Order: sequence, then C-alpha cells, then structure tokens
Amino acid sequence: MFLPSMQKDMGHVEFIALNITNKLGELELRFVNKNHIQQCWQKDNDVIIELSDYTEIKVCNENIHKFMDRFV
Repeated sequence: MFLPSMQKDMGHVEFIALNITNKLGELELRFVNKNHIQQCWQKDNDVIIELSDYTEIKVCNENIHKFMDRFV
C-alpha cells in the first residue's frame, strides 16, 4: 500500500517533440519529458538541452526564445 504522495501520477507528465541531430548528424524526432530538462542554452543557431542524467541534446536551427515558448 502506498501513501497518496508516494504514488506515481503519470497524468502530470508532459512530453515535447524535438527534432534533434543524432551522433551521425542525421535529424530524428524524439519526445522528451519536460520534467527531465535541467537547463538549456543557445549555441550558434542551435539550442543545447541538458537532461537530468547530464546528457545533452542538440536541437538544430532553433531560437532559444521560440524554444522556451513551449514551456509557457
């Protein structure tokens, strides 16, 4: 038996679709849990996203302000 605070509520999980560049330089569609994003920053024309496991995802040709509008 779990206390209500211990139960996992998947109803609050939100995913965002990202077109990222994989290690081979090819574009691929990934869905990322918004709760796992630690930080993001602009590098040249791309947005770099750091996840809670410290992996980095590169979103090509994206403006940081346009990207951040997804969280409003």
